[in-house]
Amino acid sequence: MSETHDSLQTNMNENLSIDIAPMDEKYFDETVDIINDGFGSKRCCFCLPGTKTATEFRRLHRSKPRKKDLAFVALSGDEVVGYVQMSKYGIPAFWDLHDPKPNEVYIDQMAVASKARGKGVGRKLLQHCESFAQSEESVEILTLDVLKGNTKAISLYQKYGFEVEPPKSPLHECCTSCFTFILMGMPFGKWGVHTMVKQV
Repeated sequence: MSETHDSLQTNMNENLSIDIAPMDEKYFDETVDIINDGFGSKRCCFCLPGTKTATEFRRLHRSKPRKKDLAFVALSGDEVVGYVQMSKYGIPAFWDLHDPKPNEVYIDQMAVASKARGKGVGRKLLQHCESFAQSEESVEILTLDVLKGNTKAISLYQKYGFEVEPPKSPLHECCTSCFTFILMGMPFGKWGVHTMVKQV
Protein backbone atom coordinates (compact mmCIF):
# COMPACT_ATOMS: atom_id res chain seq x y z
CA MET A 1 0.00 0.00 0.00
CA SER A 2 2.73 2.51 0.91
CA GLU A 3 4.62 1.69 -2.30
CA THR A 4 1.52 2.48 -4.34
CA HIS A 5 1.03 5.74 -2.47
CA ASP A 6 4.67 6.72 -3.07
CA SER A 7 4.25 5.89 -6.76
CA LEU A 8 1.22 8.13 -6.99
CA GLN A 9 3.08 11.02 -5.43
CA THR A 10 6.14 10.51 -7.64
CA ASN A 11 4.15 10.42 -10.89
CA MET A 12 2.04 13.52 -10.29
CA ASN A 13 2.22 14.58 -13.94
CA GLU A 14 1.78 11.16 -15.50
CA ASN A 15 -1.28 9.09 -16.30
CA LEU A 16 -1.60 6.13 -13.96
CA SER A 17 -1.73 2.48 -14.97
CA ILE A 18 -5.32 1.68 -14.05
CA ASP A 19 -7.27 -1.55 -13.76
CA ILE A 20 -11.05 -1.60 -13.32
CA ALA A 21 -12.37 -4.21 -10.88
CA PRO A 22 -15.85 -5.14 -9.63
CA MET A 23 -16.77 -3.68 -6.26
CA ASP A 24 -15.87 -5.95 -3.35
CA GLU A 25 -16.33 -5.40 0.36
CA LYS A 26 -12.55 -5.31 0.79
CA TYR A 27 -12.59 -2.01 -1.12
CA PHE A 28 -15.33 -0.38 0.96
CA ASP A 29 -13.10 1.58 3.37
CA GLU A 30 -10.95 3.13 0.63
CA THR A 31 -14.00 3.81 -1.54
CA VAL A 32 -15.76 5.65 1.28
CA ASP A 33 -12.67 7.81 1.81
CA ILE A 34 -12.76 8.78 -1.88
CA ILE A 35 -16.50 9.52 -1.79
CA ASN A 36 -16.13 11.64 1.33
CA ASP A 37 -13.22 13.51 -0.22
CA GLY A 38 -15.27 14.33 -3.29
CA PHE A 39 -18.71 14.84 -1.81
CA GLY A 40 -18.11 15.83 1.80
CA SER A 41 -18.40 19.54 0.98
CA LYS A 42 -22.00 19.09 -0.18
CA ARG A 43 -24.52 19.99 2.51
CA CYS A 44 -27.80 18.10 2.83
CA CYS A 45 -30.57 20.32 4.23
CA PHE A 46 -28.07 23.20 4.20
CA CYS A 47 -26.01 21.88 7.10
CA LEU A 48 -25.50 18.09 7.12
CA PRO A 49 -22.29 17.02 5.37
CA GLY A 50 -22.60 14.47 2.58
CA THR A 51 -20.17 12.07 4.23
CA LYS A 52 -20.77 8.44 5.14
CA THR A 53 -19.00 5.71 7.06
CA ALA A 54 -17.85 2.36 5.72
CA THR A 55 -20.54 0.75 7.91
CA GLU A 56 -23.24 2.85 6.26
CA PHE A 57 -21.85 2.09 2.82
CA ARG A 58 -21.77 -1.63 3.59
CA ARG A 59 -25.35 -1.54 4.92
CA LEU A 60 -26.52 0.31 1.81
CA HIS A 61 -25.02 -2.27 -0.54
CA ARG A 62 -26.27 -5.20 1.50
CA SER A 63 -29.80 -3.76 1.41
CA LYS A 64 -29.64 -3.63 -2.42
CA PRO A 65 -27.27 -6.45 -3.42
CA ARG A 66 -27.95 -6.04 -7.16
CA LYS A 67 -26.45 -2.54 -6.99
CA LYS A 68 -23.03 -3.94 -6.05
CA ASP A 69 -22.96 -5.72 -9.43
CA LEU A 70 -23.11 -2.26 -11.04
CA ALA A 71 -20.31 -0.75 -8.92
CA PHE A 72 -16.63 -0.74 -9.92
CA VAL A 73 -13.36 0.59 -8.58
CA ALA A 74 -10.28 1.93 -10.36
CA LEU A 75 -7.10 0.38 -8.99
CA SER A 76 -3.53 1.66 -9.22
CA GLY A 77 -1.67 -1.41 -8.04
CA ASP A 78 -3.58 -2.44 -4.92
CA GLU A 79 -4.84 1.07 -4.13
CA VAL A 80 -8.36 2.27 -4.90
CA VAL A 81 -8.10 5.59 -6.75
CA GLY A 82 -11.60 5.85 -8.20
CA TYR A 83 -15.14 4.56 -7.95
CA VAL A 84 -18.27 4.48 -10.10
CA GLN A 85 -21.81 3.31 -9.38
CA MET A 86 -24.31 2.70 -12.16
CA SER A 87 -28.02 1.94 -12.45
CA LYS A 88 -30.02 0.33 -15.22
CA TYR A 89 -33.63 -0.52 -15.99
CA GLY A 90 -35.11 -2.39 -13.04
CA ILE A 91 -32.24 -1.39 -10.72
CA PRO A 92 -32.79 2.29 -9.87
CA ALA A 93 -30.35 4.65 -8.24
CA PHE A 94 -30.01 4.52 -4.46
CA TRP A 95 -33.02 6.08 -2.70
CA ASP A 96 -34.79 5.85 -6.11
CA LEU A 97 -33.39 9.24 -7.14
CA HIS A 98 -33.34 8.10 -10.78
CA ASP A 99 -35.15 5.20 -12.41
CA PRO A 100 -33.47 4.44 -15.76
CA LYS A 101 -35.54 3.74 -18.85
CA PRO A 102 -35.14 0.41 -20.72
CA ASN A 103 -32.72 2.01 -23.21
CA GLU A 104 -30.56 3.72 -20.56
CA VAL A 105 -27.64 3.09 -18.22
CA TYR A 106 -27.29 5.85 -15.63
CA ILE A 107 -24.13 6.82 -13.74
CA ASP A 108 -25.28 7.42 -10.16
CA GLN A 109 -21.96 8.58 -8.79
CA MET A 110 -18.33 8.79 -9.84
CA ALA A 111 -15.43 9.91 -7.67
CA VAL A 112 -11.66 10.03 -8.08
CA ALA A 113 -9.11 10.32 -5.25
CA SER A 114 -7.80 13.89 -5.06
CA LYS A 115 -4.18 12.75 -5.47
CA ALA A 116 -5.11 10.85 -8.65
CA ARG A 117 -7.13 13.52 -10.43
CA GLY A 118 -5.95 14.59 -13.86
CA LYS A 119 -4.23 11.24 -14.44
CA GLY A 120 -6.78 9.51 -16.64
CA VAL A 121 -8.75 7.76 -13.88
CA GLY A 122 -12.06 9.46 -14.69
CA ARG A 123 -11.63 8.71 -18.40
CA LYS A 124 -10.92 5.04 -17.62
CA LEU A 125 -14.06 4.80 -15.47
CA LEU A 126 -16.17 6.43 -18.19
CA GLN A 127 -14.75 4.01 -20.78
CA HIS A 128 -15.77 1.12 -18.55
CA CYS A 129 -19.29 2.55 -18.13
CA GLU A 130 -19.64 2.89 -21.89
CA SER A 131 -18.43 -0.67 -22.47
CA PHE A 132 -20.89 -1.91 -19.86
CA ALA A 133 -23.75 0.02 -21.49
CA GLN A 134 -22.84 -1.36 -24.92
CA SER A 135 -22.96 -4.90 -23.52
CA GLU A 136 -26.53 -4.43 -22.28
CA GLU A 137 -29.27 -5.45 -24.68
CA SER A 138 -31.48 -2.55 -25.90
CA VAL A 139 -29.36 0.14 -24.21
CA GLU A 140 -28.81 3.18 -26.43
CA ILE A 141 -27.74 5.95 -24.06
CA LEU A 142 -25.43 6.52 -21.10
CA THR A 143 -26.60 9.34 -18.83
CA LEU A 144 -25.53 11.22 -15.71
CA ASP A 145 -26.34 14.33 -13.72
CA VAL A 146 -23.70 16.90 -12.80
CA LEU A 147 -24.00 19.98 -10.61
CA LYS A 148 -24.07 23.23 -12.54
CA GLY A 149 -20.84 25.12 -11.95
CA ASN A 150 -18.75 21.96 -11.66
CA THR A 151 -16.76 23.00 -14.71
CA LYS A 152 -13.99 20.40 -14.36
CA ALA A 153 -16.45 17.50 -14.34
CA ILE A 154 -18.55 18.99 -17.14
CA SER A 155 -15.42 19.49 -19.26
CA LEU A 156 -14.35 15.86 -18.71
CA TYR A 157 -17.77 14.56 -19.72
CA GLN A 158 -17.90 16.77 -22.81
CA LYS A 159 -14.45 15.62 -23.90
CA TYR A 160 -15.72 12.08 -23.61
CA GLY A 161 -18.71 12.80 -25.86
CA PHE A 162 -21.47 13.67 -23.40
CA GLU A 163 -23.84 16.50 -24.32
CA VAL A 164 -26.03 18.59 -22.05
CA GLU A 165 -29.67 17.59 -22.46
CA PRO A 166 -32.20 20.45 -22.58
CA PRO A 167 -34.54 20.57 -19.54
CA LYS A 168 -37.75 18.58 -19.99
CA SER A 169 -39.79 21.61 -18.92
CA PRO A 170 -39.37 24.76 -16.78
CA LEU A 171 -41.36 23.06 -14.02
CA HIS A 172 -39.20 19.94 -14.09
CA GLU A 173 -36.04 22.05 -14.00
CA CYS A 174 -37.35 24.09 -11.06
CA CYS A 175 -38.34 20.98 -9.08
CA THR A 176 -35.00 19.28 -9.80
CA SER A 177 -33.06 22.40 -8.85
CA CYS A 178 -34.96 22.78 -5.56
CA PHE A 179 -34.42 19.14 -4.66
CA THR A 180 -30.72 19.32 -5.53
CA PHE A 181 -30.32 22.48 -3.47
CA ILE A 182 -31.87 20.80 -0.43
CA LEU A 183 -29.76 17.66 -0.93
CA MET A 184 -26.40 19.26 -1.77
CA GLY A 185 -26.65 23.04 -1.49
CA MET A 186 -24.75 25.08 -4.09
CA PRO A 187 -21.09 23.99 -3.67
CA PHE A 188 -20.15 25.46 -7.06
CA GLY A 189 -22.16 28.64 -6.70
CA LYS A 190 -24.87 27.67 -9.18
CA TRP A 191 -28.37 26.33 -8.85
CA GLY A 192 -29.39 22.89 -10.11
CA VAL A 193 -27.95 20.17 -12.32
CA HIS A 194 -27.26 19.38 -15.95
CA THR A 195 -28.40 16.06 -17.29
CA MET A 196 -25.79 14.84 -19.78
CA VAL A 197 -26.26 12.12 -22.40
CA LYS A 198 -24.02 10.04 -24.64
CA GLN A 199 -25.19 7.73 -27.40
CA VAL A 200 -23.66 4.27 -27.11
